[in-house]
Amino acid sequence: MAARFAFYASVAEALVALPRTGPSPIKGTRDIEHIPLLGLEDLPDLHEDLEKYIREAPDAPKCPLTPNGLVSLFGFMRRRHKCKLARSRTPAARGASFVFGAKSFSINLGKPKFDGELLEKMKAQKAAWDKRPPPRFENALALDFRIHSEQYIRDLLVNFLDFFGRTQIYLLNKGIKHTHTHVMIYPEGYTGNAHFDTRMDTNTPGSLWRLLVPAKGNEGRPIGFYASHKGKRGWPVLRDARRLALATGPILMNDYGSGGSAVVPAGQAELGHTGSAAAAADIFLGHAPYPKGMPTTARAATVVFTGRISR
Repeated sequence: MAARFAFYASVAEALVALPRTGPSPIKGTRDIEHIPLLGLEDLPDLHEDLEKYIREAPDAPKCPLTPNGLVSLFGFMRRRHKCKLARSRTPAARGASFVFGAKSFSINLGKPKFDGELLEKMKAQKAAWDKRPPPRFENALALDFRIHSEQYIRDLLVNFLDFFGRTQIYLLNKGIKHTHTHVMIYPEGYTGNAHFDTRMDTNTPGSLWRLLVPAKGNEGRPIGFYASHKGKRGWPVLRDARRLALATGPILMNDYGSGGSAVVPAGQAELGHTGSAAAAADIFLGHAPYPKGMPTTARAATVVFTGRISR
C-alpha cells in the first residue's frame, strides 16, 4: 500500500508541473488548449507511468479504407438493409446502427442488440456476394456524390471485414478480448472537445481497453491528451487542466487513459489555482481528437475497437 501511495504522489507531482491548457485568472493569459507537438515519449517523468494507460500501437493492423470508402460502404449498407438510425444522447441511440451527433456521426458494430444487427447484415451480404458475385459495371449506385458499382462496394466490404478479423486477433494476442467496435466519421473543419470517455467506466479499473485506428490517409490525425479534475456535467476543467501530449497513428488506451477511471485519487494533488491537495478531487486523463486549433482539413474517420482483458 505504501508503494501505491508513492506511485500516486510521483504521478501527481509530475502532472502538477506540466503546463496548463487554459487562461490563468492570476496571470491573465489567454492561452486555451495549446498542444505542444510532443509525443508520449517526450514526457520523461511520466512516460513509463503513462504507458500503463496510453500506448502508441504502430504494429496494429492498418485500416484499408479511406474515410470516403467507409462512408460509401456503410451508406450502401444503410440503404440496402434499412439500418436503424438515431440521434445521440437519446434512448434509441443504444442499439442503433448509425448514431448522429451535432458535429459527427458514429457507426456501431458488435452484438445484435448493440448495433441493430449491422455486423451480421454485413457478413450476410458478403456471403450472398460470395455465392453470386455482382456485375462489375452494372447496378450503379449514387453514393457519396460518386457512382459506384456493387462490385466496388463488395471490394470495400471484403477489405473491411478482413481488417476487422485481423484486428480481433491482434487484440487477443495482447490479452484483450474484443467486444464491440464503432466507426467515428468527422466532417471537414471538425474540432473535437476535450472529454472523459465515461462509457469506459468499470468496476475493475484497468480491465477495459480501446484501440483507435485512423482510416487510410488519416495516419497523422492528432489526439490531444490532458489531465484534469471533472467539472460540471463531467467535462474536464480546461482552465486548470494540464496538457500531456499530442499523439498520432494507432493508439491503445485503457479506462485510465480514456478517463473512465481516475488516474490519481482524491486528496493527492490540486490542479487548480486555489485549494489544497488534501481537499482535491480525483484526477482523470482526457482526450480530444483534432483538438482546438487543429481542425480536420477533409472528411476524416477512426475505427475504434473496445475489449476486456482476457487473462
